[in-house]
Amino acid sequence: RDWSKRVVDSEITTFAFGPTGNLLAMSLTLQVVVWDIEQWVSVYYLLLEGVFSMNWGKQYLAAVNYDGLLVVNMTNPERSQFGPFSLVSVESVDWSPTGECFAFSQARSVLVMCDQDNFKSTAFLADSLQPVISVIWPSESVIVTLSHDAMMRFYKVAENYPLQQTLNLRVQSYQVAWKSDSEFFVVNSEAIFDGKLFRSESTSLSTMLLSLKSVTWCLEPNVVLGVAIDTVLMWNMNQPSEPSPIVEGGIYLYNDISCSPGSEWFVLVTERTVVIYELNSSQKLYSFERSEEVKCVNWSPTGEWIAFGTESGFAIIDTSAFEKEYMWVPTAKPVTYIKWSPDGSRFAAGVSPDPIIIWNIEQTRIEQEINCGFDYFQLAWHPDGTQLAISAPGSVVLWKLGDSAMLAKSDFQGFGESGAVAWVQVDCITFLVVASGLLVLFYESLGTVPTLKIRIEATDFLWNPKRKEFVFFSASTLSLQLI
Repeated sequence: RDWSKRVVDSEITTFAFGPTGNLLAMSLTLQVVVWDIEQWVSVYYLLLEGVFSMNWGKQYLAAVNYDGLLVVNMTNPERSQFGPFSLVSVESVDWSPTGECFAFSQARSVLVMCDQDNFKSTAFLADSLQPVISVIWPSESVIVTLSHDAMMRFYKVAENYPLQQTLNLRVQSYQVAWKSDSEFFVVNSEAIFDGKLFRSESTSLSTMLLSLKSVTWCLEPNVVLGVAIDTVLMWNMNQPSEPSPIVEGGIYLYNDISCSPGSEWFVLVTERTVVIYELNSSQKLYSFERSEEVKCVNWSPTGEWIAFGTESGFAIIDTSAFEKEYMWVPTAKPVTYIKWSPDGSRFAAGVSPDPIIIWNIEQTRIEQEINCGFDYFQLAWHPDGTQLAISAPGSVVLWKLGDSAMLAKSDFQGFGESGAVAWVQVDCITFLVVASGLLVLFYESLGTVPTLKIRIEATDFLWNPKRKEFVFFSASTLSLQLI
């Protein structure tokens, strides 16, 4: 059969299939035409002008134009019309899978109407920080919105349609296609992302903050700690919600934070101090005063050592004797970043802008100095401890230790400037993950194109290997994503 038919001589702005698939409603400039696509004849003409969004439920057609929202009973379209509901800035409408209720976007809100009361009442569902441009109802339990801030927001639908926000994805979306209740494709100008929603009732956290500077993941209680100006905030990742302050009102601004491997304690550095706290009680245990600014800190994966960097060097603390510093190593320039090797035998100290110092904790000596010849943002150890990934402006470089040779380089110019890096192992595959500022890039092999690109505006991230989850954050936003 020839399914290519020219049925109208006017611009079609949108169309919608009927519930049985044999009727097709098309919006023209001055009217909506309903066609029987088996007979190829027009069935109805609805005098609805300028309809730009339209969707068909069980027996009703919901149409949006600049006058508002109109609902038509298609079993008797000439006499059974509801509305138009004069609503401001209605952008999109979609019916529930049963076709009995529909959700629509109005400015920053999402609302629902149902046919059980002849569409006389409106249920308010959710509020967004940015105008909602599209609303999608793919299953009875999930409603999705797309908004001007490039966020997809997922809501779990409960009885009487109160919604619980469950997941945020920062993707510049033009269209979403659903495969099932939990699988979807997101289409934009760059790529098609294949996404899956696992445990959608508790997989998201997105909080607007002021000057979020550093975060650490305490894995055993599954909490995330973050420093913002002079406050330490804690998120319970088992039940994502707004953070609660656990340390606040310090004399100096907080610079960095790190949790112990067993999650009993955390270390916080300010402009002049290094402080050890007990996690459960937030009680201060030990404090070290410095005469210069402390810039960074990292707790070793074995739990035996704490390394921190200052304006003129780095220090190592033996955690079996918190009362004293174990060693001080001077440097000619400030130490801005410290990262331990996976086995805890070495750490890389980033001296700004060059070099990178590899310190051997067992031999208490500098094992190697890497002179990159460029400014760098962050470092990451390969799981086998033989290589370093170094993020530089617009690129990421793979460096072999021992030989001190560059192995590979990948540019991500156009996706951001400098990014956080980390190696992540998932299902026996090792990815190098780079947060470039505009995108998160997954590389299986550096020097090739990324295996996956996800649009998340993040400057840094954490990885929880037990739960297969990321926390991405920027200066003002923290969000949880599942891989």
